[in-house]
Amino acid sequence: MAELSIPVTRTKVILPRRRADLLTRQRLLSYLDDLSENRLVIIAAPAGYGKTSLLVDFAHQNPMPVCWLSLDPMDAEPQRFVAGLIAALQAVFPEFGRNSIPALNGMPQERLNLETLVSLIVNDIYETIDEHFILIIDDYHLVENVQEINYFINRFLLLADENCHVFISSRRLLPLADMPLLVARSMVGGIGFEELAFQPEEIRNLYLQNFGISLSEKQVEELSRLTEGWITGLILSTQVENGQLRTRFQAKKVSGVSIYDYLAQQVLEQQKNDLKQFLYRTSLFEEFDRQICEEVLGKGLNLQMDWDRLMEEVQRNNLFVLPVIEEDRIWLRYHHLFRDFLQNRLLREYPQEAQCILNRLSAYYQEVGEWERAYQIYERMGDKEAKARLIERAGTVMVSKGRIITLQAWLEDLPSLYIERSPLLLSIQGAVRVMLGDVRSGIESFNLSLGLCKEADATLYAHTLIRRSGAFRIQGDYLHALEDAENALQVLSHLPGEKHLFATGLHAKGTVLHYLGKINESLNWLIQARDIFFDLGDEESAAKVAMEIAMVYRYLGNLEHAEKIYKDTLLFYQSSGNIVWQANLLNNLGVLHSLAGLYETALEELEKAIQYARLGGYVRLEAYALTSLGDLFKDVGAFLEAEQAYRKANQLTQQIEDQFLRFYLTLAKSDLLLIRNQIQEAENELITAWQAAVDAGSLYEEALCKWVSGKIAILKEDWDTARRNLEEAESYFSLERHHVEAIRCRMLLLAVYARLQNEPALIRGMEELLPVVQDIKFHHLIGSSGEPLGKVFQDEMNLPEDIRVLSAPFLKVIRQHSRHLPNARKQLRQKSQEVPISPPELTIVTLGRIQISLGDHMITGMEWRSQTARDLMLLLMLHPEGLTKEQVGLIFWPDISPGELKIRFKNTIYRLRHAAGKDVVVFEDDIYYFNRAMDYEADFETFNREIQLAGLARKPEQEIEHYRHAIELYKGEFLPEINEEWVVVERERLHQKYITALRRLAELYLETSQPVEALAFANRYLQYDPLNEGVHQLIMRCYASMGNVNMVIKQYQTLNFILESELGAQPSPQTISLYDLLTRNRRKTENDH
Repeated sequence: MAELSIPVTRTKVILPRRRADLLTRQRLLSYLDDLSENRLVIIAAPAGYGKTSLLVDFAHQNPMPVCWLSLDPMDAEPQRFVAGLIAALQAVFPEFGRNSIPALNGMPQERLNLETLVSLIVNDIYETIDEHFILIIDDYHLVENVQEINYFINRFLLLADENCHVFISSRRLLPLADMPLLVARSMVGGIGFEELAFQPEEIRNLYLQNFGISLSEKQVEELSRLTEGWITGLILSTQVENGQLRTRFQAKKVSGVSIYDYLAQQVLEQQKNDLKQFLYRTSLFEEFDRQICEEVLGKGLNLQMDWDRLMEEVQRNNLFVLPVIEEDRIWLRYHHLFRDFLQNRLLREYPQEAQCILNRLSAYYQEVGEWERAYQIYERMGDKEAKARLIERAGTVMVSKGRIITLQAWLEDLPSLYIERSPLLLSIQGAVRVMLGDVRSGIESFNLSLGLCKEADATLYAHTLIRRSGAFRIQGDYLHALEDAENALQVLSHLPGEKHLFATGLHAKGTVLHYLGKINESLNWLIQARDIFFDLGDEESAAKVAMEIAMVYRYLGNLEHAEKIYKDTLLFYQSSGNIVWQANLLNNLGVLHSLAGLYETALEELEKAIQYARLGGYVRLEAYALTSLGDLFKDVGAFLEAEQAYRKANQLTQQIEDQFLRFYLTLAKSDLLLIRNQIQEAENELITAWQAAVDAGSLYEEALCKWVSGKIAILKEDWDTARRNLEEAESYFSLERHHVEAIRCRMLLLAVYARLQNEPALIRGMEELLPVVQDIKFHHLIGSSGEPLGKVFQDEMNLPEDIRVLSAPFLKVIRQHSRHLPNARKQLRQKSQEVPISPPELTIVTLGRIQISLGDHMITGMEWRSQTARDLMLLLMLHPEGLTKEQVGLIFWPDISPGELKIRFKNTIYRLRHAAGKDVVVFEDDIYYFNRAMDYEADFETFNREIQLAGLARKPEQEIEHYRHAIELYKGEFLPEINEEWVVVERERLHQKYITALRRLAELYLETSQPVEALAFANRYLQYDPLNEGVHQLIMRCYASMGNVNMVIKQYQTLNFILESELGAQPSPQTISLYDLLTRNRRKTENDH
């Protein structure tokens, strides 16, 4: 399972150890136990009332699993807070997080989708936690002012399942928007400071347990009055000398000092000096163990101390610490009040030492990659110079990890002078701006950085050039992007120690060349980059480059190699849990499988890519995946759906800056207009796209424009213009080895050569393409590009024989593709979720009634002119092998003469075609067929397919799904208005399939422990076959599994009565034996009484 990319300190999600001195307060534990039935339990009280101690005691004694999350000020950032909550759940339930962890890892701060995260976490809980559990969130007041966190908790509480119980401690009530709704639903309980205050008997027990003193009623009353049950006051005020109790509350008036500080000072003065110094120094830590003491205090102050002894004394003296055990390490965490008191004393009495500790602590956090904790220390110290240096060190790492919002806030907090004089900060600022979508401002920052660092820092100069190259590429300024990448590589060629950055430069150059359409050159640079990353052990960077290499292979027509690389890289990102890069790969796999004609696979991959891109909040990638989906719909002839997908993608491009995507969508719009024969509108869109290609300096984009221009010229029958544009496009694509686009151009050119009667060019073109046509993996590409060529060969009847022979394999592939498309649309119609496919052109209902519709229009009896026209279509559907005119005559008009048959059949075919469409019947070799290449859907065929799929299913839940779908389709008898022999046989066959499905579904439900559902379908079966003992036995077993012996007996009696009245028979020995088995205990009990 993927690990969280955001660091969560392990001790924050470990249930703290229960201290021996902690008094069990049974009244509160019982109260919490009663409240634990609620979805939310709030423990709200001011500091020092024992909230955390109560929750620790409750957690250790409660039988339910407890997940623990201790918050600190760093958690007041939504992404970190969610990471902590996930880590808390996973610490107790290791299988939790399969979906939510990859989603969170893939969401940069600027694209955090809290609603999606809530849904994924709730779903993960549902899938992996099958018991009631408690989630405790301690010190929520530290994050309560963050609106996004309140929203997240609010939604989580509303959506979580009933097995989740959230306990939250805070100093105030929670500011949740739907708190009234939660209260109204009786989902909230709570404890306030009045309940938390120690009662007299608890004060007595506390002193007896921890000090061995039995207090008198007067002493208990006095302590209760003075402290009002405040546990911190009770502990601080207590001093035991020679077995006698003294209370520090005797000195109640201390000028200018809070009662807590006064009491804490009294406690502190009782400690040895070395322990007192240890308390001061460690108060600067959120939490600490021996290792941190050595790393920070030992190295920072040059101390050699027995840290283990000091930590033990702190615990033994009950100095307000919470111990947390992580495997073999003990961590201590001070109570907030005591920590703040100690810090104030340290900063006042030993300011230089405090400064030294904080500097060393920040350095330690930087050494272990805890950049945000290190920054928080400098923020606290008010050291802007140190913050600037920290951003310089951490910036590149934080950019790579998606901590863009945090980085942006840090940069904005710095005085502009610090950034303006630092080329490194300017470069980081540029990267942040580009990632946030402000590409132009990002380029301005890069320009300023490059102006400062050229002489001083060659490495930074090269890195900034690479960053600016990426920004130029996004803008569509490919020539400047290429120039920057090449200049960076030139600089890095003199820096042998910067191999990783050199590989990054190679990657940048290869990517730009790809966009420029220079495929051969691109491949060379990308392979070099990938190999260097592999040598350096950077698998993730190598995987990113590998994906682009696969894209190049796809363009080159090497689909198998591209698919292998895509799948291998997808496995890598699945193992790492990075959903954004999974989305990227799924998009590319979808495009590749669409090219190969694997439409259903492509649809599944593209829709998953869109979902993952949304989960990661990656708008650019979502737009690309929607564009790929539009291409897929266009390929299968679902043009309205293609337009919807393109429109969605176009709306997203308004949020991002991506020249290529805008260009491509404009070109796609031109192509769609062309398909609708809107030539003028298509030309207008093409002009816009062509200008964008010229501005970008991309020969590849210009070649795409020439390809579409050639298609427009074909529609206008301007064959010379078509030839010129297509030849220029094909020449470029072939030269740069864009094989896919080259093949598309060549197929169109064949149609143009045929129209121009340029036989030598036509023959040469077909001979060159013949190996491609004979390669099955390119059949979809040939078929989808072959409509103009197929039309030529259909129209031109006088083509020479050698051309007809050469054209045969082309026509075969084109026809196969054409026949496959309606079924492909049908499959996509059933599976598409992102852009629903429109209804089929022809819908045929036969089960329970007869209804045939063209689009949204139901064909009426008047439109059929005669029922025989309608019935002829249905007859042909039942005979996929086709029928001759004579065979149809024997079925419909057995007694008429051949002459009458000719007229009657001709009129019937005409009426059929007039009502349902001229293409509904195909005539080939004297045989008439129903045209299954049409875009149609027939309920009885879908019924048969679902029954077949159920039989092939490997898992019970899949079998159930297919049988249920089949049964839902069966609305009644097949063709109920027709009682001819050709219908009756099929009607009986379908009916038998239906009742067999009912019985099998009942059996499946019983096998999967769903007896209620099993009963429903078994009883439906008995409506058709009431004497079937096997189904009666099944119903008896259902009632027995439900513990309802009375109904077992009643079912047996019902069977007995039916058999006796209908057949004069008794139940079979098997039924009697089952009955005896199921009712044995009931009869034994009756006999005993």
